[in-house]
Amino acid sequence: MIGRTSPGPFEVYGVEDYTEDLYRPGMDLEGLPARLERYGREVGLAIPLTFDCQDEVIVEIADYCRKWDTHVEWILPGGCL
Repeated sequence: MIGRTSPGPFEVYGVEDYTEDLYRPGMDLEGLPARLERYGREVGLAIPLTFDCQDEVIVEIADYCRKWDTHVEWILPGGCL
């Protein structure tokens, strides 16, 4: 896996307002829960993957996200996985 405690470099943004950067590399990760609570709406999570990414990595990322009791939907070019 890419990171020790997270699924690797990622971004969290507002779904209704995608310009709302709740987290991106370089921001304080410790402050993310407070920003999510303040935002109070659905958020998106962007995790860059290569086209040759192994299935096991994708499953590991999905499992990691499910620990947060989240709905996981993979959006890929051309549709959902």
